[in-house]
Amino acid sequence: MVKKELNIEHHLKRLEHPSPSERCKAAIALGVCRNKEAVEPLLKALRDPDFGVRGRAAYALGEIGDKKATNALISALKDKNSWVRENVAEALGKIGDRKAVAHLLSVLKDRSPYVRMRAVESLAKLGDMKAMEQLSKLLKDEDPLVRDRVEWAIGKIEENSD
Repeated sequence: MVKKELNIEHHLKRLEHPSPSERCKAAIALGVCRNKEAVEPLLKALRDPDFGVRGRAAYALGEIGDKKATNALISALKDKNSWVRENVAEALGKIGDRKAVAHLLSVLKDRSPYVRMRAVESLAKLGDMKAMEQLSKLLKDEDPLVRDRVEWAIGKIEENSD
């Protein structure tokens, strides 16, 4: 137990390292540890100047699964980098806070198909029937991977609503 605590402290310190590469590694490690003590520092990392750090911080917050991260992640859905938005959308699904539904629905219009796919997957995990109308519109999405995920998501939501 002491060793795990030391690792967390070590990774928390690395999250402040001058090198973006080190901060990225720290964020990933903190996600693997799944310790809620890392939530606040990872929320700060969501605002890092480096998109790699922001994306990995979102990933880590999803792995930890603390609903305290929901509001900051919702704000991060507007990140200028699509890879960050993709990780944020996925993290919101892992956390499972239904207040993210409306925000994930708005991301279904994102220009990146990968962001749309992660939003679709997260909406399926949240299982909210209110998403069905918006998801149905995406059955005509220009990207075949998005259409495939939408079909899966609609099936999953319908299956879980019974």
